[in-house]
Amino acid sequence: MKKVYSFLAVAAILALSTTAIAQTQRMVLIEKGSNASCGPCAAQNPGFHSMLNTVDDKHVAISYQWYFPGFDPMNQHNPTEANARFSTYYGNNGVPTAMIDGVVPTNAYPGFNGGYEGSPAGFSAQMINDRYAVPSPFQIDIDYSITPSSITAEVTVTATQSVSGNNLKLRIAAIERVIEFASAPGTNGETVFYNVMKKFMPNTNGLNLQNSWVAGDSQTFTQSWTHQNIYSFDQLSVVAFVQNDANKEVMQAARADDAALESSMTHAAIVYNLNAPADVCVGSNTITPQVTLRNTGNQNLTSADIVANVGGTQATYNWTGNLALMSEATITLDPITFDAVDGTNTLEVEVQNPNNNSNEEGTSSVSANLSAAPDAGIGVLVTIVTDNYGDETYWRILNDDGVKVAEGGNPNVENNYGTGNFPPPAGTGTYANNQTYNIEVELDANGCYTFEIFDYFGDGVCCAYGQGSYTVRNLTTNAILIQGGDFGAMESGKFARTGSSSVSEYDLNKNLLVYPNPVVNDLRVELNMIEHARVMIDVYDLTGKIVHSQDFGMQPAGEFVTTMQFGNLSSGMYLMNLRANDTSITRKLTVNR
Repeated sequence: MKKVYSFLAVAAILALSTTAIAQTQRMVLIEKGSNASCGPCAAQNPGFHSMLNTVDDKHVAISYQWYFPGFDPMNQHNPTEANARFSTYYGNNGVPTAMIDGVVPTNAYPGFNGGYEGSPAGFSAQMINDRYAVPSPFQIDIDYSITPSSITAEVTVTATQSVSGNNLKLRIAAIERVIEFASAPGTNGETVFYNVMKKFMPNTNGLNLQNSWVAGDSQTFTQSWTHQNIYSFDQLSVVAFVQNDANKEVMQAARADDAALESSMTHAAIVYNLNAPADVCVGSNTITPQVTLRNTGNQNLTSADIVANVGGTQATYNWTGNLALMSEATITLDPITFDAVDGTNTLEVEVQNPNNNSNEEGTSSVSANLSAAPDAGIGVLVTIVTDNYGDETYWRILNDDGVKVAEGGNPNVENNYGTGNFPPPAGTGTYANNQTYNIEVELDANGCYTFEIFDYFGDGVCCAYGQGSYTVRNLTTNAILIQGGDFGAMESGKFARTGSSSVSEYDLNKNLLVYPNPVVNDLRVELNMIEHARVMIDVYDLTGKIVHSQDFGMQPAGEFVTTMQFGNLSSGMYLMNLRANDTSITRKLTVNR
């Protein structure tokens, strides 16, 4: 390990008993909650970070990327700990909000320049300078190392004077000092993010420190994290701080940030982050998976074989490029066509032959289960229950070719969702609040279908602002194919139409009654439907010309009755063709004037 930082401080801390022995310097901890789709964050963050730069040698900073108000990829990497620290521990309920040494400042806090509690715009250099001048009773030393698989930190806490307290904790976190995107990852326009918390080691509860200290006492802790979702390893740092959980006051903080990434391997690579469809349809399927390739060897990676196996089909993608240690590339593999079966189909992707050598990682593979999509029969019933913001909802069904076969809700949301803003522009078909909508959709052809639902703001239809939901059912059996409601900006699922309906010609013959025949004016048609079906009736003259046609749409199982008016037809012989789903039957009719 490499020792990279040592901060010393002496202080008299509230709720603690101390006896001064030495003078050592405090480092101030600044914590902040933010979100990449938060407009006020984009307004306040630049000034806040500019102010922090003027006191860069006096503070340590951590940013918690929160889940609200919209999409934030950094939050998705560790939403649980970001929420546990920012909201559960400190009680914050909105971003941006900042803390100084465990305190959410108000207008009564010296140097706070006004605004709501914890407003980053209200922070000043004076606040940090004043707190920096307050001594601390602890010294924190951090050693840490980074390998291709993990980060390991050894943190030693030493008392520089006598201290007593019942709730002293050491918290250790890995952060990325700067994360820069080519384009804004959220909706507020920000592209650069600072001091983003990646992981607490072992967790946000921290490590228990002894209750009673005398000058010279020390405790050492070693913690490791199998890292993931790192944007840039040269920006990876370790932060440690001592906090009194009795009053949340941070007593000392430190940061280490110049450990070098090291690997014991030369030619090595791993694959992870396999992106493949969750559902496939029984029968022939073509998928185009994506996978992330990472170089874990000291030698630059310039070639590798990516081997994919699914449903008895194997395909090899010969990758070439140039990746330095811990650099990675997202690879779109060649399309793979395979025969899916009922149940689960497993896709496995393995990296082999890095730089035409054996992989020193051994076998590195990643897999995904592709479930057989449920059968929709000849159609689906889509049920949408809106929340308090029905105008934010839109859904659609796409066929195999990506052609839209059905839709509902606000069409202006289709290509404009997860914005973090409201209200959306209203469009034709916009749903009302807290209402239930049932839509029957007939599927004309066999194949795979995709149901997609979108939310304009990006908080789904449940559960913070109403108990909304969506359900897609098989029209015939009423079996649930897809359901949900608690999602973010968008959610989807697949289902299949795999065959014809179960209505047989025998069923139609047995259950169809047509009278009177001969008919003078009105013809009554009665059919006992054995399943949900689309009913259509066409009447032809003997030349094959259609003289009467009527589409009754989807009809539920049970008795179907209709009266057809034939008063405009001339006397003679006709043929009546009745279709229920894919099955039809023909009866002779006589019109007698």
